[in-house]
Amino acid sequence: MQKALYIQTAFVGDLLLSIPTLNWLKKNNYEVDLVCRKGIGGVLQELGLVENLFEMDKSKKKSLINTQFLKNKYDLLLCPHESFRSTILSGRVNANVKVGYRSLFKKWIYDKTLQRPMAYPEAMRQLSLLTFFSEEISSFFSQNSTNWKEVNKSNKIPEFASMDMSHFLQDKNEQFVNQLFERGVGEKVVFLAPGSVWNTKRWGKEYYLKVAQALIEKECQVVIIGAPNEIEIADFIFQSCPEAINLCGQTSLFELLNLMSFGHAIVCNDSGAMHLAAVANLPIVSLFGPTTLDLGYRPWSNKATVIEKGLSCRPCGKHGGEICPIGTHECMTLIQPQTVLAAVDKALDDSQKN
Repeated sequence: MQKALYIQTAFVGDLLLSIPTLNWLKKNNYEVDLVCRKGIGGVLQELGLVENLFEMDKSKKKSLINTQFLKNKYDLLLCPHESFRSTILSGRVNANVKVGYRSLFKKWIYDKTLQRPMAYPEAMRQLSLLTFFSEEISSFFSQNSTNWKEVNKSNKIPEFASMDMSHFLQDKNEQFVNQLFERGVGEKVVFLAPGSVWNTKRWGKEYYLKVAQALIEKECQVVIIGAPNEIEIADFIFQSCPEAINLCGQTSLFELLNLMSFGHAIVCNDSGAMHLAAVANLPIVSLFGPTTLDLGYRPWSNKATVIEKGLSCRPCGKHGGEICPIGTHECMTLIQPQTVLAAVDKALDDSQKN
């Protein structure tokens, strides 16, 4: 068994998009340790993709909580994170082979480097680090093109790049799921995830309420989810829609992931919940405003519908922001509930056929 270290200290969505790479490592007999942000790596450990977690609290100057990995010897180090801190950290690790993205400075740190393929979605960008070790992945990237749409005409996710872990989930944490079902979960379970780390990525809570009310009229069970800092948004919806189940701030990432595997659709923003739904193979209706698919952080699923408006001001940033730069926020306010409901209806119909 070979030993690998993976350094990915970005947000939860970026970390979840590392699943195809971690899956490849596991299938090729690597035992993987992970360096990540505090509080978000446990879900990958519970999925059996990583052995040991080394977390960072990036709000603190001395942010490494556990530096034991610096005493370990690794066969392979992979670092898809491009920050100066991650690069310096990679330089301190004892590993036979270190792989990262190319830059003038990094050639002194990494043994193998490549240009980060920005024309590809983020999950594929991280997988590109394995081109030195996988003929299948190397072949995919070397088909005389640097563009995802040109190389992948079907726009379907290749099997080697899938982040679907639903096969692992169905028999996990059953007690938590059964307790929820006893509370009246109906035949069609639709999750609403109205939050986001970035304010401008959030579709209006009033719109989410209208969607919740319409879905309940159609005899769907609505489940509101989110992080503890999104409880205020969830409560706004729940207070006017008490037939829903409000689990915002009440689940771990793994509990939520397991719960999603029993659902039928999710309505969400461009957020961590969207990527979590892809891991559970849950049909996704995602609302994109300040960000665009070309940035690479699309829902990594063959069961995803993205709703967006073709405005010239998009994208206004890599992540979004706290306020709209031009003061309109039309990228989100112009998306109407009936458009979202039509997409959910289609997702539910498709899930019944499958």
